[in-house]
Amino acid sequence: MQETANGAPKYPNLYTDLSCIMEQELLHDIYNNKYTHFPNRFMYGSDYFLNLIWGEDFKTYYQNFEGVFGGEMDRIAVGNVEGFLGSVGYVEFGNSKV
Repeated sequence: MQETANGAPKYPNLYTDLSCIMEQELLHDIYNNKYTHFPNRFMYGSDYFLNLIWGEDFKTYYQNFEGVFGGEMDRIAVGNVEGFLGSVGYVEFGNSKV
C-alpha cells in the first residue's frame, strides 16, 4: 500500500483495490493516511471467495468498509472503477446490470 501511495503523484493512472482487508483498524489507517490524498485512485474489491475461506461472511465484510468509507462507497465501488476502466454507467450482462 505504501508503494502505491508513493507512486500515485508520479503515475496518474495508478490505482489500487482494497480487496481482502478485513480489519477495520487497517481500513481506518488507509482511509485517514492514504485515501484522503488520492480518493479517485482506490477501488473496493470483495475477493468474495477468499472471505468465505477465512470465515468472514460477505455482509460483515461489506459493513466493515461501509463503517469506514460511509458515503464514499459509491465512489470506490462504482465511480473509481468506471474511471479506471474508462467507462461510464452500467453494462448490460444477460438479464442483469453489472
